[in-house]
Amino acid sequence: MFLGGMYSGFLSNHIDIAPPLAGTLMGITNTCATVPGIVVPSFVGYMTHGNQTVEAWRTIFFITLGIFGLEAIVFCAFGSGEEQEWAKPKPRQDPEEQKLNEGL
Repeated sequence: MFLGGMYSGFLSNHIDIAPPLAGTLMGITNTCATVPGIVVPSFVGYMTHGNQTVEAWRTIFFITLGIFGLEAIVFCAFGSGEEQEWAKPKPRQDPEEQKLNEGL
């Protein structure tokens, strides 16, 4: 359920908020999203080492549920699909038009 929200939420949001920079934004957010993939196996190993019980796994799943829930709340509260001002291309002037404007 939460992964469905991820795919329809922030993953498609890059192209909405900054079309010319969507690839760069995806690279930055994917880099940040890789950190849990490095940390989680160590955490699970610590939690279940010598403790392969349903309670240990239940704790891991509830922690995961809490993190996903917090991320969903933050995205719903602060997320936007509107194109950002910093991502809009600046209008370019013709060199001749620029000379005319500077001469006035």
